[in-house]
Amino acid sequence: MALKLSRFISPIHLLGDLFIGLITIWLSFFFSSTSDSYLNTFMVMVFGCIYSILLFTFSIQFKIYHVSRHTSLRQAIEKDLMLFLFNLAFTSIITLLGWIDLTIALKFSLIGALATVLWSIVFFSTLSWYRTRGYNYRDYMVVGTGMIAEELIQHFNSTNRLGFKFQGQIDPNTIDLNVVSTYFADNLSKKQLDHIYIIDAQVSDTLLQQIIVYCMQNEVRAKIVTKLSTTDADFVLPNNYNVVSPLPSPLDQTFNTIYKRLLDISISSIVVLTLLWWLLPILAILIKLDSKGPIFFVQKRTGENGLDFNCLKLRTMYVNDDANKKQAIAGDSRITRVGAFLRDKHLDELPQFINVLMGQMSIVGPRPHMLAHTKEFAEKIDKYMYRHFVKPGITGLSQVKGFKGEIINHTSLLGRFKLDLFYLRRWSFGLDLWIVYQTAMEIIKGEKE
Repeated sequence: MALKLSRFISPIHLLGDLFIGLITIWLSFFFSSTSDSYLNTFMVMVFGCIYSILLFTFSIQFKIYHVSRHTSLRQAIEKDLMLFLFNLAFTSIITLLGWIDLTIALKFSLIGALATVLWSIVFFSTLSWYRTRGYNYRDYMVVGTGMIAEELIQHFNSTNRLGFKFQGQIDPNTIDLNVVSTYFADNLSKKQLDHIYIIDAQVSDTLLQQIIVYCMQNEVRAKIVTKLSTTDADFVLPNNYNVVSPLPSPLDQTFNTIYKRLLDISISSIVVLTLLWWLLPILAILIKLDSKGPIFFVQKRTGENGLDFNCLKLRTMYVNDDANKKQAIAGDSRITRVGAFLRDKHLDELPQFINVLMGQMSIVGPRPHMLAHTKEFAEKIDKYMYRHFVKPGITGLSQVKGFKGEIINHTSLLGRFKLDLFYLRRWSFGLDLWIVYQTAMEIIKGEKE
């Protein structure tokens, strides 16, 4: 398994373009007719900050820095054309404000455009050369046989710039459905895989889901080779077979995960520094006075990629043997007096901001279940484990849409699942902010589950 450096490729590409853009702005001001050097310096800083923010926003909106192993130099130069139009619009606004001359703005916009094209050529050529030298590669295996599998392998072998190394092939007919995890553990124990490509026409739905779960739990990317048409394909084989992720999501992109993580850290830090440091000791005293037992209830729950983590909550029940098997219900006799108050005000979830800071949870995401329920629900709903492609959240789209508290029937479970998948497929920074706002309003208004 190669050193995981690919997540830095898109940021490096963006930082190069950002540097060129800022230099272009500085040169435009430097050669302008304004003689006040101090004012020029101040305005360069102001417009530089504005430019940086707008470029990041522009890159998210149009996904121009979504660099994959199949991104070609031609696609990168098409990105540079979009960037040129963005830079031209930005410098035109500065020109209209009277800070720089139009001629100078056009001149340096063109120079900047040529520089970004040159940067893209150098960047992608260097990356290709680096991969042909045997670095930044990905080990992969194919589950499937025949012509489709051969064309997939040939696709990767046709050029070294993609950086893929073939590690074997499995005939799906040799896999026992009852021991999928054991089969892969035994056969792949000496292979540190990065990707497993599954030809969907040759595997049953049950086997496909079990392989995907295995990949999730072992930090291997599952890719499906399918004839179904889609706009989310990673790439397309010559025979028009699409290679797709099991659940394509905007969170597959490096920048989006960075923005989401920054939101998590920002909100959690504010809550911890302004609220938890004084409120938790008070709540701890009330919990201890009300009933015997620990202050915190630490429970194993299913997290990102189907892996377990210790979810933190304030204890709201009397100590009982069913805590890890039976979910709370309305009028539950196990709930203490203080616990009822904490649940009503959602205060029992406060320690989960620590989970967020530790990187185990997110502010927004599908709510985590206890392990027994994850297993139970996965048996009831096909593809249920897909909701674990992202970190679980303190709040989520399902919760603000009314699916809270006890899961009383299959309709309730299915409704949550559909909203969780919608969230994964349609994630945006704005959607996270909207969910945080709606959650805050519910807490303020005191809505009950």
